[in-house]
Amino acid sequence: MGTSRNLDERDKLKRTQKPKIDMLKQLLTGATVLALLLGSSLPGLTQSQENLVTSQLKQASEGNISPEELQKFANAFKQVWQLEQESRQAVSRIVQSSGFSQKRFGEILQAQQNPQAQPNLEVTQEESEKFDNVINEIKQNRQETLANMQQAVETEGLEVERYDQILTLVKDDQELQKQVQEMIEN
Repeated sequence: MGTSRNLDERDKLKRTQKPKIDMLKQLLTGATVLALLLGSSLPGLTQSQENLVTSQLKQASEGNISPEELQKFANAFKQVWQLEQESRQAVSRIVQSSGFSQKRFGEILQAQQNPQAQPNLEVTQEESEKFDNVINEIKQNRQETLANMQQAVETEGLEVERYDQILTLVKDDQELQKQVQEMIEN
């Protein structure tokens, strides 16, 4: 009887923790966008800056993250996640307000990105113009979101490159994921 109760309690704990772990995994995936889009500002570094970056990369690859730095990361990560969610909602609103259904917009987008995927897709001139306007609005929204993400990271006292390094380490380390999750929840 006691064993059955313990199993029920463990199952309940797993069910309550699973959404939290899924959220963290989703956050890690979404936050990669920030790192990829903002981390490309490395060209033009001086030799001393290159040495600093090399040193930081070596430190990150060795997993040297202080508790304070991990807390800064968790704080920034939470803000980046919120900004990403708001951006996704804004994109959805932009598409809806344009008069496109999500499905039709997706079809046109896929045809634009990969013409072989839908070679016979018919797009009217009006749809094409409307689509271009929506894409421009989405790009503008994305630029604003990325700037806000960068600011959120820097406000927490991290450089975007260091944030990206920690993000990579957290992705690959379940123990760090748990620590970040706890920091986000507290």
